[in-house]
Amino acid sequence: MRNYTHSLALMAAVSFGGLALFLVGFFVALAVRSALADPGGPVSNPGHAWTELQDHGVSGSDYWLGTTDNNALELWVNNARALRLEPRGVSPNIIGGYSGNSVTAGALGAAVCGGGSSGNTNRVTDDYGTVAGGYGNQAGDNAGSTVDRPYTTVGGGGLNYATLDSATVCGGWNNDATASYATISGGSYNDATAGYATVGGGDSNTASGGSSTIAGGKDNTASATNASVGGGWRNTASANYATVDGGEYNRASDWYATVGGGQSNTASFSHATVGGGYDNTASEYFATVGGGRGNEAAASYATIAGGGESTPGDANTRNRVTDEYGTVGGGGYNMAGDNAGSTTDRRYATVGGGYNNIASGVSATVGGGYWNIASGPEASVGGGDTNEATGDHATIGGGLNNNALSGFATVGGGHTNTASVGSYSTVGGGEYNWATALDATVGGGYSNDASGPGRSTVGGGYDNTASGNAATVPGGASNVASGAYSFAAGAGASATHVGSFVWASAEAASSWGDNTFTARTQGGARFYTASGTGTGVQLAAGGNAWSAISDRSVKENFTPVDGQEVLARLADVPISTWNLKSQDASIRHMGPVAQDLYAAFGLGENERYISTVDADGVALAAIQGLYSLVQEQDARIQTLEEENANLQQRLGDLETRVTALEGGAGTSGASAGPLSGFTAGWLALGGLGIVAGLLLVQRRRAGGER
Repeated sequence: MRNYTHSLALMAAVSFGGLALFLVGFFVALAVRSALADPGGPVSNPGHAWTELQDHGVSGSDYWLGTTDNNALELWVNNARALRLEPRGVSPNIIGGYSGNSVTAGALGAAVCGGGSSGNTNRVTDDYGTVAGGYGNQAGDNAGSTVDRPYTTVGGGGLNYATLDSATVCGGWNNDATASYATISGGSYNDATAGYATVGGGDSNTASGGSSTIAGGKDNTASATNASVGGGWRNTASANYATVDGGEYNRASDWYATVGGGQSNTASFSHATVGGGYDNTASEYFATVGGGRGNEAAASYATIAGGGESTPGDANTRNRVTDEYGTVGGGGYNMAGDNAGSTTDRRYATVGGGYNNIASGVSATVGGGYWNIASGPEASVGGGDTNEATGDHATIGGGLNNNALSGFATVGGGHTNTASVGSYSTVGGGEYNWATALDATVGGGYSNDASGPGRSTVGGGYDNTASGNAATVPGGASNVASGAYSFAAGAGASATHVGSFVWASAEAASSWGDNTFTARTQGGARFYTASGTGTGVQLAAGGNAWSAISDRSVKENFTPVDGQEVLARLADVPISTWNLKSQDASIRHMGPVAQDLYAAFGLGENERYISTVDADGVALAAIQGLYSLVQEQDARIQTLEEENANLQQRLGDLETRVTALEGGAGTSGASAGPLSGFTAGWLALGGLGIVAGLLLVQRRRAGGER
């Protein structure tokens, strides 16, 4: 800006000089014409006679007009001097305008092109100085010597002073360029008091630092080397390379400090910047305030983009960055840093915006919202209202009155939730939930508590507690999982034993031992194993046995079974008593092993398991086979019984006949003796046969056919 303004001044001076030379030529021509008409010249001031020489010129000129002695030449108008040409070796002085205008004796190459008035004469006091016009202007310091302040220029205006070598005042009113190469382009009551200082214009501005610049405005001050004020009112750039672009009552008071504009802003430390706004302060190295109101960037590399709001005299009511590399994006009453004296112990804190938020931990972040605090290292609060993340790397997404108080604790949102005590605890949301142990998790819901020694979980629901190590409540209401690795679900479930699983539907249910499964389902229970088929088992309401689906509609590829064949195969399957390796040896069971049953019948998915349906089927088929055998045996027994009855009848008849024969023999004397003995022998042998037959039948009925 200094070079631009200086160039304007020089262009103005050259233009005024050209105009002056044109006027000199014009008046000289008039004088020549008057002299030719009246060779005697002015009666009241005879001066020196004009001389016209022909064929005696320089560089081929044929004519010249002037004097041949070392005396000044004056051009008068209306009986008053209008132009004076003073010989000074190779560079004469030119004094035009008011007759009282002057060049200090001894100066050379000076020019007063015009202007001036009684009491306000224009004058040049040092070599090669120029006053183009105006009145009361001075080029040079008028301090006796004419050689120590050369090349000064005043383009015009009134009461302007260019008093040191190469100083320039282009115009305006009451401006002072009082240092070497100082420049004032115009305006009024402006001062350029240091070398190369520049004032472009405006009113009552002072550029008092070397190479300092004030473009315009009013009552502005650039008081240090290369300091700049672009304009505005009562702005101050008081340190080397400090800049105030404009605005009002702004101050840039340290090296390279910058205030872009606005009102009552201060950049008071090296490389600090305030873009604009009102009552903002950047008071540390590379601190930046973009704008807004009442913001304070009070640590190195601190940044406040804007926003802000302040109460006069109360520093706590403005956006502030108190520690290095901190950032406040906007909003009001926000603070990045802890404001505890040191500016290095809470670096990189960020508040994006919102109102009355504090990010006071190292690299802590508050995105926005209201009354939120991120005070742990790398802690974050996304937004919401009255949330606090105090643990290192703790996170709160938003919501109201949530707390993440331990390392890596997380609250996603909701209301009055707490993730504390143990590291990595999490509350997803909901209301009045607590995750208060290592890796504890509450997904949401209301008044849930995951407080086990480690990794306990409540998925949601209402009034649930997972207080055992790695215990789980997926949801529901009033469930308690207090045993380590326990699981409680539904409503009123209580899993108090290690590894216990309890499901309660509507009515309370409790675990009955370690590593047990309990389900209270008043309406029954079902287990389905295939989609859309209903395949599975169920326990009827009030029942005590499982029912497996056996509907014809879910079966296919039927093949009849020979029950007697099944009975015969089953007879070859070893049946024994045994104990499971997983149980005590005193606990005995009876049955086949799966491999033997599979070898006999090939039933089930594989040879390591016995399906209860298959076991029941084998038993039922064997019973049917046994029933058919019994039926056959019953029929045969009935036949034998009928035959036996017939034989008994016949035996009775025989006995009757034998008795009769024996009676007749008694009466016949000796003649019946031999026949009687023979007959009795055969009857005894027949009786033995009958007895043997009956014994055989009885044996078959008792043990089956052999």
